[in-house]
Amino acid sequence: VSADMADRRSRLSEKEMAAGQKRAEALTEAIQFLESGEPTQVIISRLLSLVGELLDLSTAAVYRISKSGQYPHIMSKWCKKKTVWEFETFTEISLLRTEKTLVLSAASMKNAGEKEELEALGLKAVIIMPVMADNLENLRVCFGEITRERTWTLGEIKFLNDAVKILQSILSRRAQRDTLSNVNVSLETMMDHVESAVYVKNIATGEMLFANRSMRRAFKEELESKTINSVFDGWLQEDGNYREVYDSQKERWFDFYHTRIKWGDGGNALLCVLYDITERKNYQKQLEKQVRIDFLTGLYNRMGCEDDLARYVEEASAQGRKGMLLYM
Repeated sequence: VSADMADRRSRLSEKEMAAGQKRAEALTEAIQFLESGEPTQVIISRLLSLVGELLDLSTAAVYRISKSGQYPHIMSKWCKKKTVWEFETFTEISLLRTEKTLVLSAASMKNAGEKEELEALGLKAVIIMPVMADNLENLRVCFGEITRERTWTLGEIKFLNDAVKILQSILSRRAQRDTLSNVNVSLETMMDHVESAVYVKNIATGEMLFANRSMRRAFKEELESKTINSVFDGWLQEDGNYREVYDSQKERWFDFYHTRIKWGDGGNALLCVLYDITERKNYQKQLEKQVRIDFLTGLYNRMGCEDDLARYVEEASAQGRKGMLLYM
């Protein structure tokens, strides 16, 4: 008898190890969904299918409780082949509104109320877990058994808990990405109407991420020929993020600002902002000219002569040359 018991225990242990290995492999596959570019609805469906098929469940669903706390709204549902579960019809069942993990089977039900609600759900066993995803409230995941009595094992409960944690990470990451995307859309709309030319590029790849209307108008040729990065790279400086630059081809002066920012999915980007100051520079030049030249004669006044004399003396000293001054 002892030998038979030991043999049964050994086979049971091997079975549990095999099941644990399969669950670990499934979780590894589920983790890869974090980096998937597929729509959120597709990812949730794939995760429910992966979990449901592995544990041979009847159904699994992700749902949201309405703000009134009464009605569940389905987000995604998976059912075993040839199995139908009309989740949407359950509107008054308190089990679906649980605030903490709920594990129910024929052997674990504590009162008649739970049994009645489980029967009303059309289930013989159920596990319901809340989803604690950022910016997503009142989410639950339901794992159910319809056709047979089932006692949940500790390994199954831990596996489902890990799967829900992965779902939480997926939803949180996508919510953050969508928030950044919405922020960027609003930011792009705003920047498209400013007078300054605005250009954003991916630091790692050099890919253009955004150019506003003023940028597309002022640097049309450079953008079309994809030479804009080489132009701006020549203007960048490590000791500051601002300088005045002169574009000899356009014969225009610009205030040039640049800084690192987070863009889109949170990647590193370079923001460049240019403001055309050509008119200001021309006006400054005109003022300087008026200060140095006599209004009546059009000749240099004393200030103009002193400025030129100082410059000539400095050049002669730097180059080791001699000069002379002639008074008339």
